[in-house]
Amino acid sequence: MLPTIPELCRVAGVSQRTLEYGFRDLLGVTPVRYLKLLRLNRVRRSLVRRRSEDETVTSVAVRSGFSDLGRFAGEYRQLFGERPSDTLRRA
Repeated sequence: MLPTIPELCRVAGVSQRTLEYGFRDLLGVTPVRYLKLLRLNRVRRSLVRRRSEDETVTSVAVRSGFSDLGRFAGEYRQLFGERPSDTLRRA
């Protein structure tokens, strides 16, 4: 499970604003966007390494913390240039 923003702040000993400035300065994205990119990449890895024939895009997405599947699919397609189902189909 990925950490939450408050957990990151606590571990780093900084405020949420300071954490955001640091992420923007070093990575060019907010902490929220960074965590979302990590989750999207986790889904892609899981789809490519399909564990069983019963595994679905929905099950992988939900397991990775996505609840709005329409938004998830759009963000996945924007990042990877294909639908998550296309990734799974090639696996």
